[in-house]
Amino acid sequence: MEIMEIYPNLASNKNGDGATASHILALSPTSFKSGTIYGEQYLGATPIVLAKKAAAIVYSLIPIENYETRNAANHITLQPDSSWKEKFKQYFRLLCKGFPVLKLIYNAKQQHTYAIQLLRKLLEKDYGQWTMSYDPPHGWDGSHNKSHEDRHPLSAITTRVITYRVRERPIILATKLGIVEMFKEIIKAYPESIGVCDEEAGRNLLHLAAEYRHESIVEFLKSSSTNSKRNLDMLVVGIDREGNTPLHAAAKLGKHKPWHIRGAAQWMQWECVWFQRVKRMLPPAMLTVKNCNEQYAHQVFTETHIDLREQGEIWLKEGSNNCMLISALIATVMFACAFTVPGGNDSTSGRPILLKNQDFGPFFHYVSYSLFFSLISLGLFLSIHAAPFNEHDFFFRLPLRSVFAVTALFNSVTFIACAYFQTYMLVTAWTFPIGFRILDVGLASLGVLFFVELYVDTVVGFIRYLLDILFI
Repeated sequence: MEIMEIYPNLASNKNGDGATASHILALSPTSFKSGTIYGEQYLGATPIVLAKKAAAIVYSLIPIENYETRNAANHITLQPDSSWKEKFKQYFRLLCKGFPVLKLIYNAKQQHTYAIQLLRKLLEKDYGQWTMSYDPPHGWDGSHNKSHEDRHPLSAITTRVITYRVRERPIILATKLGIVEMFKEIIKAYPESIGVCDEEAGRNLLHLAAEYRHESIVEFLKSSSTNSKRNLDMLVVGIDREGNTPLHAAAKLGKHKPWHIRGAAQWMQWECVWFQRVKRMLPPAMLTVKNCNEQYAHQVFTETHIDLREQGEIWLKEGSNNCMLISALIATVMFACAFTVPGGNDSTSGRPILLKNQDFGPFFHYVSYSLFFSLISLGLFLSIHAAPFNEHDFFFRLPLRSVFAVTALFNSVTFIACAYFQTYMLVTAWTFPIGFRILDVGLASLGVLFFVELYVDTVVGFIRYLLDILFI
């Protein structure tokens, strides 16, 4: 920003690779929120979903001052009559700058905010650079960066551009890399850029968003149609040089796996949901269009997803086998616990000695609930194992069964923990020293918390796309 203020003409200058400042910014998705784990589309990209969600909430609450007024904001003194909102912003900003973990989130949001402000400055400088293409240096194929794609799932998003050996406009690069903030700002400043196509295959913006699986850009195109329905109508009927419609682009599997996907089954479900989402945007006449290879879109989907469907079948069967073993073990143990109650049975009547104890009733209910939920999960996992595993099964039936089965297993384990706590009270009557009680209950609670995290991490992807089906 400071360089722009001192040398405004640099905005339209090219570097040795032929790229302007707008191209460099379009090749840096991590400079914007949508390219980091703070974006909603990356829910589940990290192993700890709940911690990531907490970081995203903190991110949304952090106030960031404008670049031009940042120095004044840092030295501002609160007046006695300042509103509580101003006081909260000032104190929270100071807390974020002083606490190491919050400082990382603060610096990230500051970078993202300043990147958008820089983008707006670039948009004001020169019209030509936003219709200008980027020509990589002669002979450059980006092969030296290919090894970086496997280091981290989010690092690959910055290296995908190495395959773009064609002249690209900034809005094309932003669409391919999913920088929705840049996409919105360019469309807002230059509405005519909605009609540009890439020079590689003549694909319009909807083609690219569908092929690269960028939900935020597709949703923006749909929402913006309320103000200019003609733009969306123009995009949905677009056909590239190979005769592909946007639905053909959505049908191709490609290598652009969303980062929130956990396993082949969730990926296959996501592909089915994405195909249906793009399909609902197109008019009926476009659904029967064949490409230059004489293929309908659904034929392209079937052909390109054969391997993924088989991998999803193996993933679900192996997972259901393991979970069936756990469910059967829990059912066996809980069945035995129902007849070997704590305190033993009366030798005369055969009834539990602690039957009249007020803590005995909850214990027996917890054991029963755990037994029943384990049997339910066992039946659901058996139904998954016996499913035909067709393409349409991954769209709704298999994900729904998976969510119910894992939820039933989770409830079974939860009631095991409840039964343990109830037994602890029945047997010890809280007579142990307080230190041992805290240690025993704390370790049991810690195990439950780890299982809660595992449950959320497993089903969050399935649940997300089951909900998406309702709003396609």
